[in-house]
Amino acid sequence: MPDLGGTIAAEATPPGRGAVRVVRISGPLAGPFLESHFHPVGPPPSEAPRRLCLGELRREDGRPLDRALAVLFLGPDSLTGEDVAEIQVHGSPGVVRGCLDLCFRFGIRQARPGEFLWRAVSLGKMSLTEAEAVDAMVAADTEALALRAASALGGRLAGRLSGLSARLLELRAAWEARLDFPEELGEAASPQETAELEGLASGLAALAREGEIGARMKRGWSVAIVGPPNSGKSSLFNRLLSRERALVTPHPGTTRDVLEETLEIGGLPLVVKDTAGVREAVGEVEGLGVERGLEAAAASDGTLLVFDASKGWGEEEEAVLARLERPPILTLANKRDLCSAGPTHPGALPVSALTGQGLDELVGALRAWMGEVPPTGGEIPPAGERQAQAVSRAAAAVAEALQGHREGVGLEVSLSALSAAHRWLREALSGEGSDEELYERIFSRFCIGK
Repeated sequence: MPDLGGTIAAEATPPGRGAVRVVRISGPLAGPFLESHFHPVGPPPSEAPRRLCLGELRREDGRPLDRALAVLFLGPDSLTGEDVAEIQVHGSPGVVRGCLDLCFRFGIRQARPGEFLWRAVSLGKMSLTEAEAVDAMVAADTEALALRAASALGGRLAGRLSGLSARLLELRAAWEARLDFPEELGEAASPQETAELEGLASGLAALAREGEIGARMKRGWSVAIVGPPNSGKSSLFNRLLSRERALVTPHPGTTRDVLEETLEIGGLPLVVKDTAGVREAVGEVEGLGVERGLEAAAASDGTLLVFDASKGWGEEEEAVLARLERPPILTLANKRDLCSAGPTHPGALPVSALTGQGLDELVGALRAWMGEVPPTGGEIPPAGERQAQAVSRAAAAVAEALQGHREGVGLEVSLSALSAAHRWLREALSGEGSDEELYERIFSRFCIGK
């Protein structure tokens, strides 16, 4: 594993231009760096820790680099447990680069991905589950994902996993004692132990379901808009996005490539794909576009079949339906504003991409199709994919132990499954393997400033 000692620095805000960007420093040189290069208007950060100080960031030759704010957190009362400095500069890439170069010339090195959180975990400032929750929070693309990540912060998830692990260990110890001392304790599990096993199976199964929900929410859902040419697919695509993303003309075959955009519906991510109109293609290029559109529809979780309500449902629409690999989740009678009669296909939802008529009903139908996914489902969800997989395997092992116990296979066989479950819970809590393996598997994929 690369050396993770010394003092480190990195930008804690996303790259690019902005009003303010932050450089974070952690280690024994954090305070001395501020004393050397930050010249405050008032008391220096070392005399006013945990308070923002206004001053000037200067180069070695005394020339000012920027007017900045700086704060010093003295260890162990800091993010990492070490002395930590944070410098707020104007959001210029040149200023940030200059600040970091000052740090590196001062003997501070570039932080590696996730190294700030790695130090926090190593020094006991947060648990591994909390560190992964921070990473999940940073990666959250929707409010629902952010709420799930927040529920794992503050040690609640670690406490839940620790409690399940302790109960599992206690049950294992009781059954191992029965195997070692059958005459004194009896060879069969007591009703209380059976009830405890059932409770553990139920609790872990609920936690595993939360992991599955979280993975699904992160992956999102996808729908492809398909239909004959000039049925208003691109107009509907633009209406859903509330902007002109796709080119719209009265000429059939305008759309050739598949366009994709992500919407947030009820806090959940939905990828919407605009595809070429399905017909017997006029030319090779249009034919390729049609095939790509059908492939995109097949690869999506669902399809929206759009037809022109002013023309009605006919052979053209039937031909499109026949080329889909599975039935559409919704059939939309578009251009409803151009006709007074109802839709000419059973179950079709009348909409108008031009006026927005029926769009609320369409969004509601999509949200219902995506399913009712509560932010936490009543449980504290696993913080990340690694943890969710470990919890899922622990749940499967306990379910196996319970099934074997009900079938009377004997405590020894069920104990083997409980031992496996306990190992997976330890993996969920603190990881397994050396420091190098743990860093490479978990922290190396975090952003550098975390």
